[in-house]
Amino acid sequence: MARQHSQIEEVERQVAEVGRVLQHLYAQLGELALSCGSPVMTKEAKSLYEDFSRCAAQSGKVKSRLAKFQDIKASFKRNSNRLKELSSEKKERNEFLKLLYSRIGVIVWEEAESGVLSDRILLKIPEIQAMQEESSVLSSARDDADRRYQSAHFLLKIPMKVNVRMKNRRLKFHTGKYGEFFIRIGRTVATQNLISSLNSTKRSLFNKEHTELLKIINEIDEEAAMISEQIRYSHHRLEQEGINGSLARKISDIESELRESDKARNHAAILYGKYISAMIDPSELEEHFPGMTGCYHQIIEQQELKTELLGSIKRLSIEKKIEELVLLLQQDEDHIAHIELSIGQLNRQIEEIRKTMASKKEQIGLLQQQLGKVLLIGDNDGKP
Repeated sequence: MARQHSQIEEVERQVAEVGRVLQHLYAQLGELALSCGSPVMTKEAKSLYEDFSRCAAQSGKVKSRLAKFQDIKASFKRNSNRLKELSSEKKERNEFLKLLYSRIGVIVWEEAESGVLSDRILLKIPEIQAMQEESSVLSSARDDADRRYQSAHFLLKIPMKVNVRMKNRRLKFHTGKYGEFFIRIGRTVATQNLISSLNSTKRSLFNKEHTELLKIINEIDEEAAMISEQIRYSHHRLEQEGINGSLARKISDIESELRESDKARNHAAILYGKYISAMIDPSELEEHFPGMTGCYHQIIEQQELKTELLGSIKRLSIEKKIEELVLLLQQDEDHIAHIELSIGQLNRQIEEIRKTMASKKEQIGLLQQQLGKVLLIGDNDGKP
């Protein structure tokens, strides 16, 4: 009996799985029928077809809206990521540009120190002479203070050492401004098209590098401007749709709506497909709607399998019931045997009790005789 019970559970599981497959096939057949026109034109089929068509149209509209907003969201993400990449690329190129300006500025400084700097360049950055003169003055002052410190009496070294440190700090503060100064004068030379006026043999290389970097930065700016325009256009599309809040929340709402519309569409497709599978003429199907034939035959196979499985459940249920009744009969026979055994024991007990009763009756008779004799003797003793 336990075997049949487990077998029934397994077959019921298979029946449930076949039921799910059938539901899927009914829906698939309904979708195929919708795409190629209704193959069954009864009144009921027409009603089911129209319901299904409405559900499919509604589902399609929601899906289209969802795709549109997902496309906008993807565009935002894609463009935002690209803007970050472009910003990083531009920052990197600007660092290269600053490095190039610094190298050019060093060359300008060296040529100015050597007295070979072009007057055209000097005219554009006259502050370089003042900067170099200040550097020379501060350096000379530091060196002079250091010489006096080295040659002074040891009693005078302490205040002189303080003076040397002060002069050295002033020089370091001044030279600390070289980095930005070199970049600034190098930028001036490059942006004023004065690189070719340098005496350095690297001027052609500097010119080429500067042109290429500016071209790349300009391309980055153009692409960033185009992407920013795309982002503005996406915002405009959202405004036209009346969306001013969270796009992610709107997409989530549409996804919920789509789940409901798809659920209604699937239910309508199942009803329509199930009706078609029951009413369609297979020969007509193969002749006029060959695209539906495969799905239809799969449905027939699954229906036959389901019928077979249900028959197995019925057979196993009957076998289980028979085993239950056989067990109950065995229990009844055991009960009867127990009762019969009890009856035999009770009959023997009755026989014993009857014997005991007969003995007691015999004793009563003897005692009554004795009592009669006693009474008779008593009466005779009382006579005169």
